[in-house]
Amino acid sequence: MKRRILSLFFVLTLLLAPLFAARPARAEAAGETLDLLNVRQNQRGEGYEWANRTDTLTLRGLRIETDDRYGIRIKDGATVVLEGDNYIKASYAALDIEGSATFTGTGSLTLVAGEIGFLNPAGAKNHRVNLTGGAYRITAPRGIVSERAEWSLTGGSLTVDATESAIEGRSVKILGGSLTANAPLRASNDLKISYAALELSASSPVLVSEKSLSLSGLLTKDGKTISSAADYAGENVLSAVPAKRGRTTSLLFGAAVPIYVDYLIFGAAALTVAAIIAVPRMRKKKSLQAARERYAAEQAAKEQKQKKEENGRDR
Repeated sequence: MKRRILSLFFVLTLLLAPLFAARPARAEAAGETLDLLNVRQNQRGEGYEWANRTDTLTLRGLRIETDDRYGIRIKDGATVVLEGDNYIKASYAALDIEGSATFTGTGSLTLVAGEIGFLNPAGAKNHRVNLTGGAYRITAPRGIVSERAEWSLTGGSLTVDATESAIEGRSVKILGGSLTANAPLRASNDLKISYAALELSASSPVLVSEKSLSLSGLLTKDGKTISSAADYAGENVLSAVPAKRGRTTSLLFGAAVPIYVDYLIFGAAALTVAAIIAVPRMRKKKSLQAARERYAAEQAAKEQKQKKEENGRDR
């Protein structure tokens, strides 16, 4: 009897083990700030990895929920790669970038904060923060604040749920990707939007720039093309998709090379083909002309000789 019970228990263990093994363990949320401002060596933790040689931070399922002022703080010059779903929540600012940074990858990043979702507090005017890929969702009274650096979105998707401002900063540029927001975009210097997908709404004008507003390459749902700031009249709602754009990068060499290089190569090739066709024709034409001239000279010499002979006989 005991053997039967042990055998049954063994069989059930074998059958149920794969089910438990198939359930991935969920990373526990960290309860304090992840501070990478002064990191000087490779560092790895639950949901993240810092490569010190390249200043690259890879987020893989990072989860931070803290009552601290900051969720994660990142040093100047970092590249942040998103993999999987990442979540950061803090009492003041979920994400703090102290200078320039590039965000890329195919994962997602959710920021929830009591004051500011994405903070770039200082930095010089030549500092740049750029979102080139990934999916971002920010929930905070002020979504993105970049006091001095140039902040831009060139790829990926960004959704901001804010009560005061979606993006505010010195220089704000939306040059690609998609942006959905329910609060205004404000720039103290220049605000530029070009060839991007937009779903913007607010209780006041959604676009505000104290100095320079530049709009281009936008097509509204009613078919209106926005090609300059004059096409925006301070609306509280702006919905648009990228207008069709002429190619600006090389077909032969890829996005790193401008299109005019293709034009130069095609032009040189056309001139070469024309030369291959035209040069033999020109040579043949010159040869025929030379033959005609020789024939004419010979005929003239014969006629002159005949005249001399006839004059001699007449004498």
